[in-house]
This record gives sequence, structure tokens and C-alpha cells, in this order.
Amino acid sequence: MRVARCLTPPGRSAIATIQAGGFASVQEFDRYFRSAANKSIAEYPLGRIVFGNWTNLDGSSEELVVVRVSDSEIQIHCHGGSLPIQVILESLAEIGFSTTGNSQATVGETVRFDEELKAGLLNAPTRKIANLFMSLTHAGIQNTIAGWIAELESHPDSDSSRIIRRIGELRQTFAVGQFLVRPARIVLAGSPNVGKSSLNNQILGYDRSIILDKPGTTRDVVSARTTIDGWSFEFSDTAGLRQTTEQIEAEGIQFAIERIQRADLIVLVYSAENGLVGIEEQKQALEEQLGSYSGPTLSVINKVDLLGDQEVPDGKDPDTVLTQAVSGTGIDNLMQRIKDSVISTEPESSKILIFTSRQLDVLQESIVALESSDTQQAIEILKTF
Repeated sequence: MRVARCLTPPGRSAIATIQAGGFASVQEFDRYFRSAANKSIAEYPLGRIVFGNWTNLDGSSEELVVVRVSDSEIQIHCHGGSLPIQVILESLAEIGFSTTGNSQATVGETVRFDEELKAGLLNAPTRKIANLFMSLTHAGIQNTIAGWIAELESHPDSDSSRIIRRIGELRQTFAVGQFLVRPARIVLAGSPNVGKSSLNNQILGYDRSIILDKPGTTRDVVSARTTIDGWSFEFSDTAGLRQTTEQIEAEGIQFAIERIQRADLIVLVYSAENGLVGIEEQKQALEEQLGSYSGPTLSVINKVDLLGDQEVPDGKDPDTVLTQAVSGTGIDNLMQRIKDSVISTEPESSKILIFTSRQLDVLQESIVALESSDTQQAIEILKTF
């Protein structure tokens, strides 16, 4: 099992320790960490303290120390603030690790739902999310699973299709439940100079992105977090997507494409500066840049004040939002549409849901076992929940 958790108890500390166990190969670690000597962690002996740089999902980096404990386990010693811990855990979650925040348990111990629930509550970024975790303590998810186990043990040879269906329904709650422990990743994408940075600043409420009336101003991915209706969102302003021979801008565009592939929602921004014809040209150019990407999207027509009266689209189009970023027109509507696109259904406090990839894997593995008529294996898997 691939598990990463912060071993440092909650509270102020100069240094925090994150332990990650379950690497198939420590070379996986090189995706985020590079030593000061520019060597792979695999090149260092076990127990060696290695100083280097960690690159987060948003492209930012920080200095930290790591120790390779074994061929499958690594300790990370970083700044003790909550944000460094959170972004490192999110990076590890990206490669399949089940993660929990500040906890005194060790990786060698079995991760259980009540531990994940406690860690989630301790690290809840908003009151709404904290309340949802509180409600989960009384929702009876463990009793529900215990009931499935009891039924399978009492009737091991009976038709398990009903339990398979119920497990499948619980698995589906991860679509929203995952956002209890990580922010929804929103990427603003579009051609250069369409107003992505201005939109990003308006959404965040402060000037996070540099604004200049010149194509190619944004060269890197600029990320920051905010909340919408009590949910945590990470917005990433990206380099304008276009063909370029300028090396730094090209690298920024590549970073943008990589971030798009990991996003929960892409906000496609078009400028109305050249009318509806110009918008169609931007759409075609963007389709070429995005290639085969087929994830969820929301379209924004920015600088809508530049359209003629006969050209303004219907503002009630469910797939398009009209904005004027400089004045702030349409920003509240855009934020609400983004939230509704990601959080499609608000969880009810009385309902059970799952929120970690470990929980998701346990349920999926139990379904596979039941579909293979291996009831005893399914029971043992469900007991690890």
C-alpha cells in the first residue's frame, strides 16, 4: 500500500517530517525531488541525509532534506508550516499515495478510516469542510460496511449483486468527497492576451498575476488558492497557448499543457476584442494546442464590452460565461459556475461518502473480488477500510 503522512503533531514547529512508504521504485521520487548535486535519490546510500529542491505541482519549489529509509520508503523533512506539508502531500497523492495530514501514527501502521477522518478534520481549510467531516463521524459509514461484511459472512454463497451495487454507489461519492482533502484544481487556458491574468486576479481578489497588454507576459504557471461557497479551489493562470520559437515562453506553454492534464476543470478564455469571428479563430487555435484533451471545460468570453450589440451571445448559455475582467463584470457568475461544474452535488450531512484514494481502492478491490466470486477475499479487503 502506498501511504504518505505527516508524522509531526499539529501545532507550530520549525520542521515537519513526512514519511512516504510504498514506492515501487525510488526513481519515482525524482519526479519531485532533485539533490543539490543534481543526482537521483537512488544514487545515495540508505540513511544518507540529502539536501535538495522539491518541485510542487504548481511549479514552485522549496529547499528540504530527505532520507532514503529503504528501497520503498523515504522521509521528507520540510518547513513546519501547514502549506509546505499540504503541497508535498498533494504531490505524492498525484502519483497514487494515500495521504493524511498531521498525525502521530507511523507509516508502518495500518491506515484506517477513523484516522483519515481525524486527519481530515484537523486539516480542514474551511468551516463547511470541517462541518462535513464532523457529520461523517456520525454518518455510520463503518457500520454500513460492517453490515456488508456480516451479510457476506452469513451467506457466502448467495448472490452478491446487491452489495456490489451498494459498494459501487459509495465509490461514486469520491467524485465530490475528494475535495474535502484537496483543493479543486482550476486552470485558466487560452491564447495570449485574452485576459486570463486579469480574470485570475479578480477571482482571487488581489493581484497575483502580472498584467501587461503584451502577448506572452505570463511565462510560468501562477497558482493561488481561494474558497467558493466554503470549498477550496486552486486557480492556475497559465502561459498563452500558441506556437512560438522563444524558448522560455515555449517552456511556459509546456508547463501549461501539463497542468491542464491534471486539472479538474479547464476554463477556456476567449477575447471578444475582434468580434465573433475572432472568437471562432481562437477556438480553432486552442483546439490544436490542446490536442486530444477531453476533460471538463467551461468557456468564458472576456472583454465582452467590445462586442457590438448584434454580436453579444445569450448570457444564459450553460456552457459559456460572459465577463469583463477589468471592471469585474460577470466574475461572481463565473465563480459560481466554476463551483457548480466541479461540486456537482453538495454532500448532505446525513449521507456517507469517501474522500481518500485508499478508501476508493479498498472498495474497488472488494468489487473485483466479489465479481470473481471470491467472497472471503472481499470480506478481508472490506475489513481494512
